[in-house]
Amino acid sequence: MKNYRPPEDGSGPKDPYLGVMDKEYAGRRRLYGREVTNKVLNKVASSSVNYVVPDEVMDALREDVQNEKTEIVNMRKELEADYERKKAELEANHEKGT
Repeated sequence: MKNYRPPEDGSGPKDPYLGVMDKEYAGRRRLYGREVTNKVLNKVASSSVNYVVPDEVMDALREDVQNEKTEIVNMRKELEADYERKKAELEANHEKGT
């Protein structure tokens, strides 16, 4: 299937699976199941649905993501500050012990 190339004149199937498996028994397709026909496959392939999301929803999602990013940046800064403080304490304790 990786090596399948559809004919340049467009007469053959564009899908490599269909090109390799071809059809069997009066419009039925192999390995799809008993009730799958070319018509069913064409309906499924042509029914690509596009969803439209309102701008308000997208704006709210963007704002949520931005808030979470800000929160993560703040948490990272706090962790780095805590790390530096503990590192300094450890070094001070190590020098006192020696």
